[in-house]
Amino acid sequence: MKRRLTAATIAAATALSLAVAPTASAKTEEETALGALSFAYHLAKNGQGVIPATEGAGQLALGSIAAGSSGEQAYYASQVGWGLVWAAVAATGIGAIAVAAQRAGLIKF
Repeated sequence: MKRRLTAATIAAATALSLAVAPTASAKTEEETALGALSFAYHLAKNGQGVIPATEGAGQLALGSIAAGSSGEQAYYASQVGWGLVWAAVAATGIGAIAVAAQRAGLIKF
């Protein structure tokens, strides 16, 4: 049951990320640079939010910008995507704690 819930959560996050994927054509280097500046502006203005401060997360956003998203779209899509990831991680952790507590006899379902 819990594996199905985790799989469904991951599937939903994947489907949502595909739904917000850009449909525009790839941008030129100048447009990508401007999009990256726009992303950096939104990051500075609105804060890090749920986006991890890692090189990989930045590369994901830059890939979205290069594929046709604006900097603003990449920022908000990253917030949504990472928010779903962290919610799935939290749900998995809570489920693991509940299973451990049940096996220890602390709670009963």
